[in-house]
Amino acid sequence: MSPNVIPTGKYLIKNAGFKNLAYLPDSNYDSSLTANASIEIDGAQKWNITQLSNGHYNIQNYQNVSFASCGTRAEKGHRVVGRDNAKQWVLTETKIKNQYVISPSDSEVFWGLDNGEEHTPITLTQTPTDPRNQWTFESTP
Repeated sequence: MSPNVIPTGKYLIKNAGFKNLAYLPDSNYDSSLTANASIEIDGAQKWNITQLSNGHYNIQNYQNVSFASCGTRAEKGHRVVGRDNAKQWVLTETKIKNQYVISPSDSEVFWGLDNGEEHTPITLTQTPTDPRNQWTFESTP
């Protein structure tokens, strides 16, 4: 059985462990993506996911137009931030259907949350099996 592929579209990216949404508060260069638990959904919580011809993805904030990014060959502890230039990401389905890890195409680290508090920065971690470091993609208008 082949893993699910996320088709190009607009999504909410929700943490599997804490149920918080990935959020980009503004369009400033290097603003951290953070956890947001707000019930009201706005454009800063929506993401344009674009599948590339090589199977990788670009992740772009719908409201602020910045791309989710990190440094080249990023390491554990680095923040995921908004930038003008696109970064390629790999979305890999876990053993749990429709639950994914998100990793930069050039290193073996994964998006994660240290805790479920509001505005916790999304950082890169090395533990793909922890639900705090896994994400779901919910299609949104």
